[in-house]
Amino acid sequence: MNRIFRNLSTVILLFLIFVSFFSDSYSTSKISCSDKISKNLLSLRSNSTPDSTVKAWIFFNKDKKTIRDTDNKALISKRAARRLRIRTSLPELQYNLKTVPENFIEILKPHIGKVRFRSKYFNAVSVEVRIDQLQVISNYHFVRSIELVNSFNREDGFRSKGHLKLNGGGLSYLSDPLFGKYGASLGQLDMIEAAQLLELGFNGSGKKMGHLPVLICLLDSGFNLSHEAFSEIKIVAERDFIQNDSNTANEPGDTVVQDRHGTMVLGVLAGYHEGDLIGPAWGAEYILAKTENLKFEKQIEEDTWIKGLEWADSVGADIVSSSLGYTDWYAKEDFDGETALCTRAADSAASRGIIIINAMGNNGSMGDTTLIAPADADSIIAVGSVDRYRTIAWSSSRGPTADGRIKPEVVAQGEGVHTVDPEENGKYAQFSGTSFAAPLIAGLCAQLLDLNPAFSAMELRNALISTATKSNSPDNSYGYGIAQGLKASGLQSPEYFESVTVLDFGPNPFSSEIYLEIFFPYWMDVSVSVFDCKGALVRLLADETILKLSWKIVWDGRDNDGRKVSAGIYFISIRYGDLRETRKVVFIP
Repeated sequence: MNRIFRNLSTVILLFLIFVSFFSDSYSTSKISCSDKISKNLLSLRSNSTPDSTVKAWIFFNKDKKTIRDTDNKALISKRAARRLRIRTSLPELQYNLKTVPENFIEILKPHIGKVRFRSKYFNAVSVEVRIDQLQVISNYHFVRSIELVNSFNREDGFRSKGHLKLNGGGLSYLSDPLFGKYGASLGQLDMIEAAQLLELGFNGSGKKMGHLPVLICLLDSGFNLSHEAFSEIKIVAERDFIQNDSNTANEPGDTVVQDRHGTMVLGVLAGYHEGDLIGPAWGAEYILAKTENLKFEKQIEEDTWIKGLEWADSVGADIVSSSLGYTDWYAKEDFDGETALCTRAADSAASRGIIIINAMGNNGSMGDTTLIAPADADSIIAVGSVDRYRTIAWSSSRGPTADGRIKPEVVAQGEGVHTVDPEENGKYAQFSGTSFAAPLIAGLCAQLLDLNPAFSAMELRNALISTATKSNSPDNSYGYGIAQGLKASGLQSPEYFESVTVLDFGPNPFSSEIYLEIFFPYWMDVSVSVFDCKGALVRLLADETILKLSWKIVWDGRDNDGRKVSAGIYFISIRYGDLRETRKVVFIP
């Protein structure tokens, strides 16, 4: 009897193990479709034929047992490792993102069509799949969820009427001493104090402080680099995620306007042609990502945007700037910083030390909470648009987010922004939309990283919003106000930059020439003269109007007639308004 009982117990035990095995392997078969398949996919399935094909995300469970060590061979670049080291607190073991398990994809291959993209951020794969295979795929134990690949409308701009010559703050810059250098781009730069940082030597190149150049990624429609304003641009890498090659210019198969929007945006940020256009980060380095296929109603699919973002991460981008907007699948309540996949991807990138800049959108006329994803993310800088009189543009999208946070973070000029004309080399034009405010702020962020490469995403964001023009009274139109780059940089402090300051001078004594570097915090008439010990004028070095810049002036030891002066003590006098500063120097020929 005991033997029968033992045998029966063994059979029962084996049966339970068998059931447990199948329960583990196919436990999700007891779960309804709605538990794993997103509502929008279910809705699409109910209105489609079984053989219809859709683009879907398949998210995997984080099952360490099924991820082999050999799956994680891909390494990030040295530049990306440096960014993670100086801007995050992540341990070095977490620098490399784990690759998506290939064995999962192999198991799913009989049920899916084309594999579009493997996302390391989400441990997921984007695929083309037949509607009738969704239930089968959801039954696998390693599949966590299935969602539709959403599509977005590119945040388009429109050409401004007329050819504006006056920009920024409603003031005329034609008489400005810097107008000849910056041309009609001076106003949009001066409004956010980017011109002042440029004059101090911060242009994204890193040369002023001896740092590496800032690396900026643009996610856009494509880029035509033949314009004269791009002769100075430094391109590190390009990637076309539409045709899967390294050419972001127009190619056979592209529409004739494929590269139009990206070219205009790049001009705002990186253009350089003295007297016509200077971008705030013209000295930075760039990686260009072509992520939008304009043949399909100007849409960018969410997985392509995330693919571009993950590529920028691996290459080592410091800043990513983009302009995109939602279409059908996100309602107001979804803009909570947690729902949209691109929003979650943007936050992931920010946690890895990348500064993300995104346009707010051009839906302002539709009321509150009209922002676009991923502008609702809490770790990025969403940018709204004002006109040259600093008034919010009617089209600039408004906050708040669905969970009540202030949006945008900051605003910049987005109406009548001066940039390259994408239709004709050597020509320039003005365009409007938050698409053109965003690259101005991206350039400003590059200038701030140029000064301090260790700025984390949140530190830089906080520096901008705490110094913007409405930092004490933010709202959901202007956010925290117009960004003020010089203040955000920390260079402008009460004891240092609120008055004329001699930053440096020397050598003293000198035998061939002596220089003075002087900072002027606002417009003023300045004269610099050299006097001898008796008070007689020896040389007039300068007599001009100066605008907010660090200015170097040199005396070569000669008088007004060009003759070398005698050895002795001289006085260099700096006069501005009713004030005067004097430096005693010794000339030893």
